[in-house]
Amino acid sequence: MPYDDTKPIPAGYHLEERVNRKLIIPGAVVLGATWFFSVVLGAAIMEGNNGNDRGYAPLFAPIVGPFIALGTADLSAGGSTGIEAILVFDGLAQVGGATLLILGIAKPTRLLVRDPAAAPADPNAVQTAPPKASLVPDVNVGLGRGSLTWHF
Repeated sequence: MPYDDTKPIPAGYHLEERVNRKLIIPGAVVLGATWFFSVVLGAAIMEGNNGNDRGYAPLFAPIVGPFIALGTADLSAGGSTGIEAILVFDGLAQVGGATLLILGIAKPTRLLVRDPAAAPADPNAVQTAPPKASLVPDVNVGLGRGSLTWHF
């Protein structure tokens, strides 16, 4: 559950920090989709001009490619087609996607996670001390999370 720093941590919970998936997922989608658009656009221009890139080769570079292409591309050929506006929008969208992605990694979200409940004691079981070292890790996998604990 979400952590509220104005309230104490309830019994049976502990505080964990995780990457902010609400920023990472949209950032990766926007950056990936707009970079893919740039690559397709650059490849189509090169294909239509028999391998001559006409200055659009920088479109293959993420984030800065559309801005570099604004300065290197032959924008005068064929009249004004609005390619400048497309390149500016594509570059700004890539910058926005990269910003969301970086913020999602750099600013983790804080959550309260329930502590694992101890199994009820069996009165007929023989009590033994837990091993101090183990060659086998304790792996826990759940929906949207996983953990690996190794005691040594």
